[in-house]
Amino acid sequence: MILFLMIKWSNIVSNNNAKDLFQLQSELIDGKVDMAVSKAIERVMDKLSVMDNNMHSLRHDVHVDIHGLRRDMDKQFSTLGERVTAVESTLTYVKNSQSQISTKFIEYTFKAGWLMLAGSVSYVVAHFFGLIG
Repeated sequence: MILFLMIKWSNIVSNNNAKDLFQLQSELIDGKVDMAVSKAIERVMDKLSVMDNNMHSLRHDVHVDIHGLRRDMDKQFSTLGERVTAVESTLTYVKNSQSQISTKFIEYTFKAGWLMLAGSVSYVVAHFFGLIG
């Protein structure tokens, strides 16, 4: 742009067209301002692009971290489920054992009662018939 203005200025001077020096200076300043603004806009656009890339990278990292946490939680919950299943089966085994012990205890108590009753009846019969002295 500056080169264009310099060539334009040299053409005007060589053609003896009298253009005002102030007008040429203002055009030169406008050209410099346009270049500075366009460079500033390019820098802002570059920074916005870098920020956008950083944001996408950060979002990806957060997604990976959350996915890892989700896997860890699933693993811990599955382990917890296995432990609960083990505790339930142990409690079921203990409950069954207790009920079997209770059933056997009652069964043996009745057998002992019948045995004592039979022994008492045998003693009374033997004593009644004089078998026992």
